[in-house]
Amino acid sequence: MEPLHPKVIHFPIVMLILAGVCYLLHLFLKKYNLDKFAFFLHVGGLLGCVAALLTGDYAESNIVQTPEIHEIIEEHEFLGQMTTYAFAILGVWAFLRQRSNIALEKIVFVLVFWAGLGLMAIGAHHGGELVYDHGAGVKPMEKHLIEQRDAAPTLPEPD
Repeated sequence: MEPLHPKVIHFPIVMLILAGVCYLLHLFLKKYNLDKFAFFLHVGGLLGCVAALLTGDYAESNIVQTPEIHEIIEEHEFLGQMTTYAFAILGVWAFLRQRSNIALEKIVFVLVFWAGLGLMAIGAHHGGELVYDHGAGVKPMEKHLIEQRDAAPTLPEPD
């Protein structure tokens, strides 16, 4: 079975970043109802985070783990869980404050939301480190490189 985690994880990342941008823009462009659009992106991103946690648990159980990989996976998993909890709490806050017109509250909300995005970025960095630095969950490429080299046309020797 193909690993689902790498296919799922990019959707909540993009949706939450877009939600953060829309929440921020709403501070300055109130007439466009960007807060409502941001809220829907936020909920979609939160659901994507839950899917990412579930597929991440499955992916973790299907890779070879060295002690170094295991340590990074634990950090990555912890950050993913904290990110999900943070955006869930922020989602409740956003839902409850829909009718609020307190400017300071909106500013604090946006700042905390962007701090959540920072937390998500650190977790994403650990995920990239697992794949690109340690090859976690990646099929070895050596066989393909040898096949490619053998199939390449040979150039004639220069005279």
